[in-house]
Amino acid sequence: MKIKLLTFLFLLFFSGKTFAGQGAFLSFQNHYDPELDRNKGINYSPANVKCLNGLNLAGNNFLTNVLGYYIETDTQLGNGCLFLGVVPLDIVVKDFQETIATYHVNLSLNQLLTGGLTSLNSKYWSHGDYMSHGVSILGMRNTQDRIMISAAKKETVTSWMGQIYNVIKDRPINQLMIPGSHDSGTYDLGDKISPDSTLPAIISGAQINSLARTQYYSIAEQLDRGVRYLDIRLCSDGSNLLVCHSVFANTLTIESIFEQVKNFLDQPVNKNEVVIVDIQAVQNWDNFSPNIKYKIQTALMKYLGNYVAQPRQFSPESHFGDFVQSGKRAIVLQYHPTTSLIWERSNYMCGLWANSDNPDKIWEYFQSNIENRSNVCSNNKFMQSQLVYTIQGATIDNVLGNSLRDIVGPTKYNYLLKLNNNYLLSTSMRKNANIVIEDFTSGFDLALMAKWLNWSKKFFHD
Repeated sequence: MKIKLLTFLFLLFFSGKTFAGQGAFLSFQNHYDPELDRNKGINYSPANVKCLNGLNLAGNNFLTNVLGYYIETDTQLGNGCLFLGVVPLDIVVKDFQETIATYHVNLSLNQLLTGGLTSLNSKYWSHGDYMSHGVSILGMRNTQDRIMISAAKKETVTSWMGQIYNVIKDRPINQLMIPGSHDSGTYDLGDKISPDSTLPAIISGAQINSLARTQYYSIAEQLDRGVRYLDIRLCSDGSNLLVCHSVFANTLTIESIFEQVKNFLDQPVNKNEVVIVDIQAVQNWDNFSPNIKYKIQTALMKYLGNYVAQPRQFSPESHFGDFVQSGKRAIVLQYHPTTSLIWERSNYMCGLWANSDNPDKIWEYFQSNIENRSNVCSNNKFMQSQLVYTIQGATIDNVLGNSLRDIVGPTKYNYLLKLNNNYLLSTSMRKNANIVIEDFTSGFDLALMAKWLNWSKKFFHD
């Protein structure tokens, strides 16, 4: 044991450039704006240059769609960095000369990445993910770290459907790319274990929460940021229907969800927007009392009654403009609904789920379904394609102590890179993409892709 320890210390002493220490991969996610015909640029400036390797110390400016940059702390003995603990990095997000947002990120030799937004221009949406896969080993790179930052002007995102309405009004709604969020209500999860949980009782509600939460933003914020498809999962606590994902939400009920959707649709600027609410699962639905079952119907009538598009009058093949012109701009789906206002999910939705923790397999499954849509989903249905990481039961012991946000970092980076760089321009995406959902959405990243893709179809005759 003593020999092994001395060997390790000897290697560490001479490891200044061989083992570079805590590393982080910065992915600056810049969107292309078809109206302005340019990208947003992002600047960075290190706050403690002495302890950083691989950066242009004067800062830099990026004007590409996606740019990844690996940085690392200098652990060479004698320079004061090895035992410094935390190396700060300031990232300044700019729209050419105008500052959009600033972030302060901490790179630590023995802790997870941390960071936060320190200032924000009110005209912009901003989003930052600080993801780490486990704790870094002293003196070694942690190549799973991800810092992903993106920004978009609010006026290009909010009411994005209305901005291209004349282009998309005569198209079937299931032939449009529609951005969505996976487990949309999990931003409000608490630590009370819910009846949909299949995890061992030894795992606490707090541990489950860190692995079950898939979103940052409220329903209202997601809609404002461009999301138009909501994935809702519900459980009963005996009195209410609350969002659940192995643990109950704190306060997010079906009533609150519908109310947030109503408030969004009520805004004049959103008069040409359509929202799909997919109640994908209600745990123990068949065993509920009538009092609980009718909560969905009652809440729907109270908040969205004037907006609901009935399946007797519409279908996934109805033109987008049909929904807007009629004022019926909310589509609600559920298995075995208690009212004819709600679309029977099995008749109208294909949900395609890779059920994998392998980023390559998730992407391959997504791409295969897009390219073979006519074989995997009926042409008269919506098709939901998931870019979603799923923790497998056999690996649950290996991820306890981490959050799902940290674990999905590499997956999310990979698919955003592939979508932005080439696949978004493919014939398959133009012809076949419909609902695309993701975890920890910024909202506007997928919304701007959808806006551009749907708008660009007028130039093609696929």
